[in-house]
Amino acid sequence: MMKVIKIRSIMIPVMIAAILSGCAASNGERVSISVSTWVDTKDDLEIKDPSYFYEKYGTDKYDIEINDWQYDVEAFMMKAAIGQLPTIYEAYFTDIERIKNSGYGTDITEYFTKNGYDELLNNKIRDLISKDGRIYAVPSKAYVLGMIFNAELFRKAGLQRADGSYEFPKTLDEVVGIAKRIKDATGVDGFLIPADGNTGGWIFTNIAWEFGVKFIEKDEAGKWKASFDTPECAEALQWIKDLKWEHDILPANPFTNQKQSLALLSAGQCAMLIDDPFGSINDMIADYGIKKENIGAFAMPAGKAGNVALMGGNIQSINNSATDEQLDAAFRFMEETVLPKRELDDKLKAHIEQNFINKVENNQFVGIKTADIWQGAAETEFRRELTEKYANVDKELYEDYNRSLKSDDIEIRLEEPVCCQDLYRILTGCIEKVLNDRNADPAALIHAASLEFQSEYLDKIN
Repeated sequence: MMKVIKIRSIMIPVMIAAILSGCAASNGERVSISVSTWVDTKDDLEIKDPSYFYEKYGTDKYDIEINDWQYDVEAFMMKAAIGQLPTIYEAYFTDIERIKNSGYGTDITEYFTKNGYDELLNNKIRDLISKDGRIYAVPSKAYVLGMIFNAELFRKAGLQRADGSYEFPKTLDEVVGIAKRIKDATGVDGFLIPADGNTGGWIFTNIAWEFGVKFIEKDEAGKWKASFDTPECAEALQWIKDLKWEHDILPANPFTNQKQSLALLSAGQCAMLIDDPFGSINDMIADYGIKKENIGAFAMPAGKAGNVALMGGNIQSINNSATDEQLDAAFRFMEETVLPKRELDDKLKAHIEQNFINKVENNQFVGIKTADIWQGAAETEFRRELTEKYANVDKELYEDYNRSLKSDDIEIRLEEPVCCQDLYRILTGCIEKVLNDRNADPAALIHAASLEFQSEYLDKIN
């Protein structure tokens, strides 16, 4: 997942950061395990109090120490090499292949299946966390990209109908048209593509998919090959280039990262951008002061080759150096903090509902739903019911996006399977060049990017 580097979970519920030390071994001795995950307090709707773990298994056998190590690839490989990975660690969907192939994740298939979690898991996510039919991780969050919009600017531009609904663009071409109408009516740029860090490439992959691009494929020998040096990919980059040089609907300085882009939209300095609505909207309210009545989300618009929305997220994996006792303790801890409950007792229901009440009282946006990782679990359904019950903004601000999560007309597609963050960085470089140089050649840039990605990354893992 490409996010501001603070992770939140979609939840499949967001996880709790902690280092859990101690589970009794079969010989009665204490067993230490460490848990390192990211936590964002703004996403507390999904946090389950770790006290449930202690209530179930007791406190005399366990110690907890907070650990806030944040995953990145280089730090992960270094820690793994010197044996300092936590027992449980969290990573992006985009790095699960690296974890499976490096051998630093533990096979948890027996734990996963004997407790029936495989029956609840979205099939796409099951494939992601598996290798040769074995499961090596637990999904802890997922998101689906959509379009976040500044509702106040839409209203000022006359894009709210008499019945209260908004005139949302349904295609990428319509994005350009709506953005022009907003700029003509308000003087504010109608759209924004971040062109800094990995964010631009993250968004570009979704746009390019809708032009028919395939970024990575395996050849007959089973080797990974860059497959995006195509007219379709050049056309997708040209579409972005034209946003500035032909349509003039981007901010004067488009070289912003994700957080800066969200701040611009919150401040009314642009009207639309592509992002993770569930994960970002409440950040924008809390961090940048936009009123919840002035922000919303709608479905990812379609391209010429179809309608696709990127799904990303986080996983948790157990270090392969864990002893049998540590593995057992670690999975039990995951069950009480991140895995969904098949059945809910009254106390846990009350705890989950209180989190929704707190969010309403804290003036947070409630109404947007999350991508499906688990299906049929009582906890998942209960959270969806509470999302509807406690929705505190006009449904026109979120209903179009919510429908897209279940729509047969939109393909929900996982991020590219290998070296994905590296691909994002390279593609962001292409965006920077076309937005900085009117004479930049999209086809030449994509050709060079494809060669770089193949030689510097794919060839090294083949």
